[in-house]
Amino acid sequence: IGQSWEKTQGLGGYDMAVLKLTNQDTTGPNGEAKPKLFVNSAIHAREYTTAPLVLEFARWLVNGHGTNADATWILNHHEVHLMLHTNPDGRKKAETGLSWRKNTNNAHCANSNTRGIDLNRNFSFTWNSTAGQGSSGAQCDLTYRGPSAGSEPETQAVQNYIRSLWPDRRGPNQGDA
Repeated sequence: IGQSWEKTQGLGGYDMAVLKLTNQDTTGPNGEAKPKLFVNSAIHAREYTTAPLVLEFARWLVNGHGTNADATWILNHHEVHLMLHTNPDGRKKAETGLSWRKNTNNAHCANSNTRGIDLNRNFSFTWNSTAGQGSSGAQCDLTYRGPSAGSEPETQAVQNYIRSLWPDRRGPNQGDA
């Protein structure tokens, strides 16, 4: 669905992918479009357990389809979209033993172990709406939200993918339906 920061810079990096699970039918039993579930994991690089947990959910669905009533119902009536690694570059840094949280964007707090953007705080919707409470404008802080809303390729990939699943139909005001 997109590329990690390092891949966009020609520094190795990763393609970002989503595992889509459903049965072969394009609509649910009632002929309507299937409801969709999107799960992203490992957005903070050092959160090791989220990716294997989501992968195990995928295994449970696939292995249980046709034999487990719940897994069969989920896949027969829904589309399940699983992004196992939202922050693959950061995850590789964390796997070296560092307590890495952010992506590896070296344009912010360059050449340090606190460089990068906290992807969880970089999404466009209500970016920095709390006037710095819960996110930071300081580049070396662990909760650095980035220089602008949706500035990171990882965030852009997730946002674009979600919009491909659910077009934004809200009104112009934040509280609009």
